[in-house]
Amino acid sequence: MDMINKNLVFSGANMALAGLCILLSEYLGTTITKVSVVLLFISGGYFALRFSQSIKDHYVGKQFHFLQALGMMTFGILVFFASDSLEEITTFASYIVMIFGFLEIGFGFMFFNSGLKLKWDIVIYRFVSGFLSIVGAMVILFSSMEDKNTGLIIVGCLLIMRGITFTFLAQKLKLDPR
Repeated sequence: MDMINKNLVFSGANMALAGLCILLSEYLGTTITKVSVVLLFISGGYFALRFSQSIKDHYVGKQFHFLQALGMMTFGILVFFASDSLEEITTFASYIVMIFGFLEIGFGFMFFNSGLKLKWDIVIYRFVSGFLSIVGAMVILFSSMEDKNTGLIIVGCLLIMRGITFTFLAQKLKLDPR
């Protein structure tokens, strides 16, 4: 695996670690969780941006990973400035998971319209991942209304799973180094 794909691995690892911090938030406390999530999402967004900039011949992938980077950094900044509690972090996280879900589905449709050779396993993964993310975000929103801890657990698990899938996806991508 070359440095290009390692940027995607680092981005995914940061997302997974942020999910772990959210899972452990009851023990870490609001301030440590908030600072950790902010730093991990902003640095994860930076690695996703580096990854998107390294893609030369795949316009759709470049756009997708750029939007992913922008979303991660925006989420980090939003949590920093607009959240004062674990409940607010949960709410913002459910929105970002939902946005990532729509982004994944949009990527699949963009790929169909691009004229590029289809990699069906990646397209199917994007559609399934997008659908599950949207459903997961709805579950987070509704479950956190009844019990904040359940929402935090679901958010943490979803972010860990998304982060891990980024690292596995990096293994499948074949990109030409710059």
